[in-house]
Amino acid sequence: MDGGGSPGLTMRRLAAELGVDPMAVYHYYGSKRSIILALVDAVFEAFPAPDAAAPWQQQVRAWARAYRVLARAHPLLVLAVISDPEAVGLAALHASESLVDTLTSSAGLEPGDVAGAVALLADYVNGYALPLAWTGEGVATDPISTALAGQPQERFPAQRRLIAALDGAAPDAFELGLDVIVAGLEARSRRA
Repeated sequence: MDGGGSPGLTMRRLAAELGVDPMAVYHYYGSKRSIILALVDAVFEAFPAPDAAAPWQQQVRAWARAYRVLARAHPLLVLAVISDPEAVGLAALHASESLVDTLTSSAGLEPGDVAGAVALLADYVNGYALPLAWTGEGVATDPISTALAGQPQERFPAQRRLIAALDGAAPDAFELGLDVIVAGLEARSRRA
């Protein structure tokens, strides 16, 4: 999966990698989809739980960062997960147990807020994983700067000023987004 995604995973190719007859693979897994689900189960079962002694906000951040590490390590598997409802459910069972517990018991959120927060955090990290799945390594260049280079100088002045003010420094948008999400969850927690 890591090398070629779902299209690159075939029973024949897997059998060749294992040095066995393709029928031997079918003996254990009846289809390519069952192999993918087994991979999802194995990878997400190893998802690390945040330190339960840490404040809940740190646990939420640790969860998101751990999921980002997993998505960077296996972007094509994550892409397969988000396109298959059964795989989503399987991955969520493993990865989200500690997050649900944290948001319920430590943050004190209402059940609807917990469910929404888990979905929001997963979707947020998945949004960062998609470019990795498409390119194999993420977006190497700033796509806005690249697009601006082909535009007349008088177009998009606000974005040109922003890029000039950044002076080549790439902001960590992932951490900024995580700050915003945690701040929103803190506000919901105070209301609960």
